[in-house]
Amino acid sequence: MSAPRAAIAADRIWDGEMMGLRIDGVAVLIVRAGGALRAYRDACAHQGVPLSEGTLEGTTLTCRAHGWCYDVATGRGINPCDARLVPLAIEVRDGQVLVDARGVTA
Repeated sequence: MSAPRAAIAADRIWDGEMMGLRIDGVAVLIVRAGGALRAYRDACAHQGVPLSEGTLEGTTLTCRAHGWCYDVATGRGINPCDARLVPLAIEVRDGQVLVDARGVTA
């Protein structure tokens, strides 16, 4: 198993932005909303479309394919409400965003 990996410099992602990248073969979505950084698996719960290709307005992330919406502050679905994002552990250390993708399937 690998340890948390440096993903990006913390100052490269501003409030209201999101970024998709790969860590240990896993598609990861990093988002900063409301001043907080969060990481999720970069896949819509519906059909696995990369959420990094969607739109972010406030804390609402909308998938480009079929309009499924999520609250990135909680990871919960808005439409439909029973959908969930797969959260990943994230921390900022020495100016770097570290993400732990262990246990998440690619």
